[in-house]
Amino acid sequence: MKARHSQHALRTKRPVASIRFREVDRSIGALSRVLVPVLPVLALLASAWASPAGASRNPYAASVHLRTTQIHGEYRGYELHISFKAPVAVPNAKAAYGLEIRLPQIPVCGHGGTQGRAIERNVRRGERISTSYQVYLNPGCQGLVQGKVLYGPQPDAMTGPGAGAHTVGNFSFMASSSG
Repeated sequence: MKARHSQHALRTKRPVASIRFREVDRSIGALSRVLVPVLPVLALLASAWASPAGASRNPYAASVHLRTTQIHGEYRGYELHISFKAPVAVPNAKAAYGLEIRLPQIPVCGHGGTQGRAIERNVRRGERISTSYQVYLNPGCQGLVQGKVLYGPQPDAMTGPGAGAHTVGNFSFMASSSG
């Protein structure tokens, strides 16, 4: 009796699973009609997003090269020789490139003070800019000195990039206590 009851139950039940599969098939068909024409565009966008290593989507970015020379004598520190190719032209005094240098975050170094200066001249896009800057350190100041090259509008002709400045590139070096 039990076997007959289960066979009867199987005969009377609707094939719900097959209806669901038909609905899924219809949905996938509609989705594929929408996606197939867009796939080449999506592939192009994905390849542009996953740019090769070293490539940059930032129009202000450039490689910044740093060479340091220790300064000995009464005032100790480092002379920084910084160079980069200008990613953007500076046709007048309304914009400028500038250097921002942060000292190590320890008391003997002045708790990580920031110093810097503007590069005050007209620049053509792609022109190699080379500049030097002297960083003087208190005796015993050692650690990571970090810096960046900035580009942006300047509030007046001599202050360098102000609010809204873009980072062109970063640089750093280890300052030793003997420097």
